[in-house]
Amino acid sequence: MHIDHPVLMVIPFNWNYLNAEVVQGTTLRHLLTHTHGLKNNHERAFPPGTGWMYNNTGINMLIRVVRKVFEAPLADVMRHHVFGPCGLTGT
Repeated sequence: MHIDHPVLMVIPFNWNYLNAEVVQGTTLRHLLTHTHGLKNNHERAFPPGTGWMYNNTGINMLIRVVRKVFEAPLADVMRHHVFGPCGLTGT
């Protein structure tokens, strides 16, 4: 998995209110940088990479990608790959 791979390589769609046509062209980089252009409904605000917009849609998609890639709940992934290696035992 590469940061510039399409999200559709990792998670299948239809997902909640988004379908593959709307998500087409969205990469992990777009999700991480809030340049995905996905609105909280069935449409885009702008084509991927051409603007900036924070909303929960991108964050929720990113969480799904992490869960799918690691085949584990987000809390377990964060504990094992982020908090543990950083010595954050009380987080």
